[in-house]
Amino acid sequence: MKARKNTEKHLVVENLIKIRNERKLSQILFSELIDIDYSAYNKIESGHQKLSLDQLSKIAIKLKMSEIDIYTYPKKYCEIDAKNNLLDIVLMIKLKPEIKDQIFSLVFGNENLKLLNESL
Repeated sequence: MKARKNTEKHLVVENLIKIRNERKLSQILFSELIDIDYSAYNKIESGHQKLSLDQLSKIAIKLKMSEIDIYTYPKKYCEIDAKNNLLDIVLMIKLKPEIKDQIFSLVFGNENLKLLNESL
């Protein structure tokens, strides 16, 4: 018997679909915008391929959003004060303990996460 592929969509993927739909873009146009091959993006959106943190970071840059704002979409947690070149970030996420390090890595980066863990 063949093993079934996991087709459950992650919250981030669901949010990317919302962003794509709100921008009124097809999967083809959206994949071009975020610079990912259409077939690869189609697999991500359909839940047949996982989205890596590296891919999410690249997508965020292309969408001119932060990774955390994609994760929490449509809520926005990063406001830019252009006058003072500062970011105001307010963050409250309920998450399962097993994904805490993954989210912290996304927010703080791997090196800063190591420093944060060492200081605790």
